[in-house]
Amino acid sequence: MDLANLNLISIKSDSDSKKEFKNSLKKLRLNYINEPTLEDIKKEVEAVRKLRYEK
Repeated sequence: MDLANLNLISIKSDSDSKKEFKNSLKKLRLNYINEPTLEDIKKEVEAVRKLRYEK
């Protein structure tokens, strides 16, 4: 069974995925009033990791 032919998955080149990610990130930043800094993102990631691994 070919999942791609059944439109259950899509296969994209690596460069397409990178472009799509960058475009999504641009859209998020345009809609965000105060763009998060790298430090804000790091703090959020660490908080989520801490909650996940404390269990």
